[in-house]
Amino acid sequence: MKIDPKRLRLYAVTDRAWTHDTEGLLRQVAEAIDGGAGIVQLREKHLGQADFLAEAERFVALCREKGAVSIINDNVEIAAQVGADGVHVGQEDLEAGRARELLGPDKLIGVSAHSVEEALAAQAAGADYLGVGAAFVTGTKTDAKPISRETIRAITAAVDIPVVGLRPVRKNRREGGGGGAAAALGGDRPMNIRGAIFDLDGTLTDSMYIWQKAPVDLVRRYGGDPPEDLARDLKEMGRREAAEYLRSRFSLSATPEELMDTLNDLVTEEYRSRVPMKPGADRLLARLADSGISCCIATASEAFQARSAMERLGLWQHFRFAVSCVQYGGKTRPDIYLEAARRLGTAPGETVVFEDALHAARTAHEAGFRVCGVWDASAEEDQAALKALADWYVRDLGDWIP
Repeated sequence: MKIDPKRLRLYAVTDRAWTHDTEGLLRQVAEAIDGGAGIVQLREKHLGQADFLAEAERFVALCREKGAVSIINDNVEIAAQVGADGVHVGQEDLEAGRARELLGPDKLIGVSAHSVEEALAAQAAGADYLGVGAAFVTGTKTDAKPISRETIRAITAAVDIPVVGLRPVRKNRREGGGGGAAAALGGDRPMNIRGAIFDLDGTLTDSMYIWQKAPVDLVRRYGGDPPEDLARDLKEMGRREAAEYLRSRFSLSATPEELMDTLNDLVTEEYRSRVPMKPGADRLLARLADSGISCCIATASEAFQARSAMERLGLWQHFRFAVSCVQYGGKTRPDIYLEAARRLGTAPGETVVFEDALHAARTAHEAGFRVCGVWDASAEEDQAALKALADWYVRDLGDWIP
């Protein structure tokens, strides 16, 4: 089994310090996978062999059910018994070559490395990926020594296999919080994010209800008889394209310009007065600002509507500008993303596009951008495909870590 680098972009590791029973641990594993973890490592340093085996069997079954890769920390024997996808070993554990002999050629072997020398040795011994970083300064591993960014960069440059940078995750980051002990962000290439492009409706704001209702109200205002699910037919269209479609389909007397003006009148007040922020947007934008990552908005709405909503929500200071599909065409074409990146001064490969719509995320992905899929109830039927396409996937924007 060869590692899919995309799965390594979010790698969760369990920590018994966060829970006192197997039920709680497995619940956190499920939450981590639902939150976008492609690989989960079961780490148990103090359970007896029989209890570890019983827990590992349930862990592997859960990962298999949810489509995640299952890794067992250190214990090759249990990994083999429960049919896990692989094992992760440290420098003081079983040597990678011996782990390969015991598990066979199809299983994954991960190795912790703290220097270029250890990394090269692990690669030569047959490791499929490396784990490096400050790792587990938690209740189950208090002796971890942080590794400098320079060392991580040197390791990444020295080897040809994926390198996963490990970092602790705070317990109870928000009320009701759960999840694994640590996340690993990295994969097939080092992170080099300099810009972020945000969709507005369904991504930054919980405002898709406007676009479900507004087309129906618009057509009725001009004497048409639209179906209640009319918005489904328009979701991949730009503003003008949608206006021309409605005018033709329902034989409306208004011009496309009049339809667009009326639509603006219907929705502008919603942005100015009512649309709520999506969960975690404020936390993510503050963190991006601290990281020096430039942000903008690329929206199917008018740019002034995006600014109006962001000013009311106290978020506009985090954005350099907003661009609209009204000027650059719908998101079935990459023009709006390319223009946004040009104005940010960033290349597509170092720019993340945050989108809730599958067609828009696909366009950005095919244009070479990194993509973070954002859950929204209005596109529930597309979420599995969006999650598979995106580099990252979040239900709460505050969960994304640059």
